[in-house]
Amino acid sequence: MHKFDTFKRSLHKLETVNCMYTNADCLTNKLSELRLLARNYKPTIVGITEVKPKNFRYDLSDAEIALDGYEMFCSNIHNKIGRGVALYFKNSIQANPVEFKTDFQESLWISIKLVGGDELLVGCIYRSGSGNDTNNENLLKLLSEVYEAKYSHVLIMGDFNFEKINWELWSTPSSETQTDFKFIEKVRDCYFYQHVNKPTRARIDQEPHILDLILSNEEGMVSNIEYCSPLGKSDHSLINFNFNCYIQQENLERTKYYYDKANFSEMKRELLVIDWDNLFSKLEVNEQWKLFKDKLLEIQDKYVPKRKSRPVPHRKGKTSLDLKTLQIIRKKHRCWARYMETRDGKNTENFVNYEIR
Repeated sequence: MHKFDTFKRSLHKLETVNCMYTNADCLTNKLSELRLLARNYKPTIVGITEVKPKNFRYDLSDAEIALDGYEMFCSNIHNKIGRGVALYFKNSIQANPVEFKTDFQESLWISIKLVGGDELLVGCIYRSGSGNDTNNENLLKLLSEVYEAKYSHVLIMGDFNFEKINWELWSTPSSETQTDFKFIEKVRDCYFYQHVNKPTRARIDQEPHILDLILSNEEGMVSNIEYCSPLGKSDHSLINFNFNCYIQQENLERTKYYYDKANFSEMKRELLVIDWDNLFSKLEVNEQWKLFKDKLLEIQDKYVPKRKSRPVPHRKGKTSLDLKTLQIIRKKHRCWARYMETRDGKNTENFVNYEIR
């Protein structure tokens, strides 16, 4: 039996939105672990920076970084610019891209309708530590533009690479002309709150720093921050947290397909008579994949018996992962937490050995 999810028109409210963010340092070889963690934590929103590898030789396709059950938005994935950022939203969320005028190199903005006419703006940002002055100034202008847009709720997550900033004191040893000093002042000017208070990036023989930030326009919007072990062998923590707002979510109506009673001979016949070469001749790879998928689902709907059922609500603490996988995930998190506390290389080896493949 195969299950395929479709949307039902009715809406219900979520009081808390589960979010997940990390710098992946190349997502393509860590996607299987991200899928496992998404099944375990069940985030509504996922933000990823440094999606592409450092030395990429080809443009990524959407299929290479897709996450089942989520709508994906991305920037700088299909070009040679930067490392790429991505945002994933549960299919039940109505998300829409937002464009700002400021030409900052790597950012992505999505809006979500909330209850009562409010609107949430979600941003994902990657600022390279080796970026030029123009791009750094554009980051400050972008934050001003976001503030001036006057969204009722703002959530910004990303890797800003300001290792000199002491976020406990909101200070930096840099002079007033340096970007990190200007960044603190801009965050203050925009009345944003910065919620990350523990180091998020660490390497052997290097001092851990807070490079990854979570910003919001109200202090109480972000809660229950959890600093977990990185994806794969990345050196950035994976951050789980709750964003507190009333969000409208569509109820999923689940359709169950009974393949044991399917008419496979007719399905095969219809697939064989399609002139795929002609259909694919003028399409890009992603367009070919979408066309093939749509045709296959159309034929599936015709020849596979099905029935609809109500969605089963997720119970807190329940997960679809097996016990062994959960134990490995927890062990990896403990090894990473121990390393961040002790800076002991042996704990790093333990963390690497428990990488989830």
